[in-house]
Amino acid sequence: MQNPIIRILMLFVGAYTALHLLENAPPLDLIFTVLAGLFALIIWMTNYNPGILYNLAQKPGLGAVINAACKLAHEQPPVDPSGQSAGAPSVGPGTADVATGAPAASGKPETPKLLLHSDGDFASATRQLKEVVRGHDEVVEVLMDQIKCNVQLRDSASQISMPPLGVFVLAGKPGLGKKFLAIEIGYKLYKGSCITIVDVSDPASDGKALISEARANPYNTFILENFQNCPASTQEELLSIVSGAPRVDPKSGARVSFRHCFFFLLVHQDAASMERPTRKALGATGHTIVMDSLGQSMALDKRLGWSVHGIYPFVLPAPLQQAEVVAEIMEQECRKYNLTLGRVNPAILAREVKVITEHGGFEITPSRVTKIMRDRLAAAVAAKEQLVDLEEESSPLGAQTGTHSRYVSGR
Repeated sequence: MQNPIIRILMLFVGAYTALHLLENAPPLDLIFTVLAGLFALIIWMTNYNPGILYNLAQKPGLGAVINAACKLAHEQPPVDPSGQSAGAPSVGPGTADVATGAPAASGKPETPKLLLHSDGDFASATRQLKEVVRGHDEVVEVLMDQIKCNVQLRDSASQISMPPLGVFVLAGKPGLGKKFLAIEIGYKLYKGSCITIVDVSDPASDGKALISEARANPYNTFILENFQNCPASTQEELLSIVSGAPRVDPKSGARVSFRHCFFFLLVHQDAASMERPTRKALGATGHTIVMDSLGQSMALDKRLGWSVHGIYPFVLPAPLQQAEVVAEIMEQECRKYNLTLGRVNPAILAREVKVITEHGGFEITPSRVTKIMRDRLAAAVAAKEQLVDLEEESSPLGAQTGTHSRYVSGR
């Protein structure tokens, strides 16, 4: 729910209802009031005094409480304010207004919301992404390098009539984690991240919808699904957006800029023939080869193809990494019922890896894992067991278990 007024009203009604129910239990109503006040104070400080909140989060015990409150409220956990201020773009009288692209009034600088500026920021974010997106380390590294380059160049550039901060194509079969990676990056880019997912294969999802979303939140990460079926008219509108010229909102007549936005164009088709991403030497991007390969499998406007900052193919990870992903999905299934995954027979993992390899992705894996574990989880809940072991007849093919890498099914 995005409307802040409705959210505040719902919080007020919820707090009032809770206090009314607890008024006959004197210790509980006092405890609830103190906790609610602490929660409100933390959320207020995340927006208006992040420096002090960051210092408090460094104290033993307080850090866990502050991070938990921020996570519950979908706020960015406190980060070192010195790193943000050092990397924030300079703002002067000529800086453009956030939503309209018009120059901002003198003395009213833009609030920097970008969370990644320094090399250290990007190195840390890259490590975290590789921990949760298995089997695509090279893609993550090269993609984050390109985002870092774009951000650091933008910090030194004029803010008027600028194109989006990043436009990237993620290509590969469904179920390899393209959308998951794009969402995770979106959450790391901005404080109070806004992520908009649009299926551009639908002719009704044209540029007007993107303009409306960018006007509502200029700091937006757009994930455009099924770009391989994107109509030529929509590609033309996207080309206009990525060129950097401000667009006009047809409803209000206001000018809208996309200069703070990121675009991830998801192409759900086999990318095995595309060149793998590497850190190229100066002057050798490999973009021509990859773009030609993509253009052979879809009707891609070459002008738009040359406007994107990178094309990144996703392929199926190695069998061991597939097994790690399956084990983590099993752990997630256990956590739904407050249980812990114990030993998993390697034969089960080997069988699931075979299915994944035949299918070409993880798209059906979560539903298969749910069926595999349903009876065992029900038995554990009934017997009040905490540890869940999955046993099956032995198999000559084994796989290493006990991994802790998160996987969320997504395109």
